[in-house]
Amino acid sequence: MIKEISRERIMRDILWVAIDVSKPFFADLEALASCDGATGSPSALALFRRHEGAFDVTEMCCARLEGCYGFYRELLAEMISMAKNRDIPVSLRFFNDRPDYETLRRAADSVGFKRLPGLYLATSYSDAEGLGRRWEAFKERRKRFFERLTAKGYRNIPLTEINASDRAALFAHIKREYNYDPEAAARLTPADEENCLFTFRASRLAAFCFVLRPSPTQMVFDFGGVSPDEKNSGAFLMPLSEYITRTYGYPTAQTIVYLFHENNVEMLNMANRTLSIIIDSTRYKANYFYPSSNVRPFGDRGHG
Repeated sequence: MIKEISRERIMRDILWVAIDVSKPFFADLEALASCDGATGSPSALALFRRHEGAFDVTEMCCARLEGCYGFYRELLAEMISMAKNRDIPVSLRFFNDRPDYETLRRAADSVGFKRLPGLYLATSYSDAEGLGRRWEAFKERRKRFFERLTAKGYRNIPLTEINASDRAALFAHIKREYNYDPEAAARLTPADEENCLFTFRASRLAAFCFVLRPSPTQMVFDFGGVSPDEKNSGAFLMPLSEYITRTYGYPTAQTIVYLFHENNVEMLNMANRTLSIIIDSTRYKANYFYPSSNVRPFGDRGHG
């Protein structure tokens, strides 16, 4: 039996839920429960957000590891039914390190979800012993390379130094050319404006990184881009290097998360080479989508 269940009841009665729904971030969360017909006790939950043009499944969780497949399949089928009634799509994302990863993947496949390119989340910690020294050593080895870029006129400008009119034009250019919307990203999570860095050569944007600030102790490197004309110039290392150097200069410890889209081969290669110096751990987030009749896959944008 599938029924709606309140966030308040989850907080009060259901201790096995995988996320802390009491946090303000989850204030708009809704839930469907797969319940035992006799007792009405939830055996599994689908936690989701109801956007104007889509359903976004935030979490799937089960009271036990055995028997989850049937519960997940039932809940996802109900999400599809709800979405069809409104002719909107459904998104579903989940990490590969959860113990029921394969079970949830099979359930999504079985009810018709389509797999989109996922995300790799690489994490580093600003106070991890030795990481800052290794990064400084890397910069010293590449010193002449950075000096040549500077001599050619490449320069980094933080978002804090870009006025409102220039910022609007810059964001419009990025949205058009990179399929990334900085304004929309910052509405969901505030931008860390001093660490959003834009590399210009003369007046032309060569590369950039856009950084979000979920909390005082966490940064998210949400997107990095380089102009097609600059892909072989190494220009992307300009904003990336300054950003990384800044993170190790913070007075308080920081968790830094870098997001890389699965189909962005260039950026993944860069992560495997340059960022391997500072990365402590990597997770993969699978990305599934059930389409409506008139909406293309959302979340289908190229991360850095």
